[in-house]
Amino acid sequence: MRYLRKAFADALSSKVPGAPETFSTEWPSRPGWTSANLDIHEVYYEFDEPVFFSVNAGPMLLLLQKAAERGGNLMFGPMVAPEVAEAMMENRISVRAAMMAGPIHVLEMDGLRVVRHWHVPQASVPSSWWPTTGTCLSSYGKIATDTPSFAHGRTGLRLVEGKAAPGDGALEIRGDGFDLRIAPGASGCQSLWGFMAGLLPGVRKVRHLNRGSDYDVMREEVSVQTSRPIQEGDVLTVYVEPDGRGWARLRDEFNDGRFETL
Repeated sequence: MRYLRKAFADALSSKVPGAPETFSTEWPSRPGWTSANLDIHEVYYEFDEPVFFSVNAGPMLLLLQKAAERGGNLMFGPMVAPEVAEAMMENRISVRAAMMAGPIHVLEMDGLRVVRHWHVPQASVPSSWWPTTGTCLSSYGKIATDTPSFAHGRTGLRLVEGKAAPGDGALEIRGDGFDLRIAPGASGCQSLWGFMAGLLPGVRKVRHLNRGSDYDVMREEVSVQTSRPIQEGDVLTVYVEPDGRGWARLRDEFNDGRFETL
C-alpha cells in the first residue's frame, strides 16, 4: 500500500501546511519518452506558437501550458480525463481548476518534441506559473470555480457537475458514506489525510535481515488453492472475500475463465 499512500500525499501536497521546495530544472529528470512530436489534441490559445493546448495520452489528455516567458522551452500541466478539458472549454470550471485536476508534469521541449521531463508535486510548482483564479477559457466576464468536485466511482475519481463554490480553492471529495470539504489553509488537512489513510487496510512493515530490503505485509494469512504443486518463482494472485478471508491461486488458473470482472 506504500504507493497508494504516496499517491494520496502527492494529491494533497498543495493542501498540507509547510514550505515545499520550489521546482527547478536542476532536479533529476527523465528523458523524453518518445522521439516523435507530441500529438496535439486541441489548441486552446496560441501566440506565434501554441502556448496552451492538450495532447493525446492514451485514454487521457495531458494539458500543457507555457511555464515561462515567451520563447521559453518549459511546459507544465496535468494528466486529466477528457471530461475535465470538456468542462474547462464549456466554462463550467476555471482554467486553474483544470490545471490542478491531475498529477503535474513539467516538460522541457524542442518544438513539440520532449527533451526531458519531471513529475512535480503541485505545491512545488512556482506560483507565477498558475493561471489567474477564477478565469474562464473563453468567457472573460465570468468567474468559474477553482474547485471542481470529484466523486469516487469504480473507475476512480470523476468530475461532478456544479457542486463546488466559485473560486474558493477548497478540496471536496465525496464517496459512498462520506462527504468531505476542506477550505484553503484549514487545519483539517492533516485529519483529511488521516481519514483517507484510514480507508486503507492496516499494513505491517517488515525488513529482510539478510538483504536489508523493506516490505509491506498485505495479508497475514491466505489459503492456497491450486491444481498443481507450487514452485519457487510461480506467480500467485491473492483475492479476498467480503468477510476478510484471503485466498491465493496461481495467476494462470485465476485468469482461465473461472472468475469474471464486475
